[in-house]
Amino acid sequence: NASVPPLVDLHDSIDTRDVDDLVWAVEYIRTLVKVEPLASIIDKELSPAVPSDQLKQWVLQNAVGYNHYTGTCAVGDSNSMSVTDTSLFVRNVTRLRVGDASVLIHSGNGNIHNSVLAVGEITADLILNNK
Repeated sequence: NASVPPLVDLHDSIDTRDVDDLVWAVEYIRTLVKVEPLASIIDKELSPAVPSDQLKQWVLQNAVGYNHYTGTCAVGDSNSMSVTDTSLFVRNVTRLRVGDASVLIHSGNGNIHNSVLAVGEITADLILNNK
């Protein structure tokens, strides 16, 4: 039915196992800002600005997960079932390369910014050298 918007669930909501840790973190920050030098420069709490007994519900409603979507367009050799070849060309599509985080098979636990920059540099080199 075209009148019904599609349901897209990326499963990027907060993991319920993290809720207690986030509640603790907010409460800890609340104690820190009551001590100088912060106490004299902070007038009021802007967010979450709910009582402690409502904090868990606030976290559940407002916290979101954060994911790096990588590895959705794997690179491989000619014998591979991968989406792209080693020159980052999409298999069976003429003149289309993928040069972003999707070609990273394992992104690690940290920020992927530098890895994505490296993929961009490699892609640029491949294009400039007609490879």
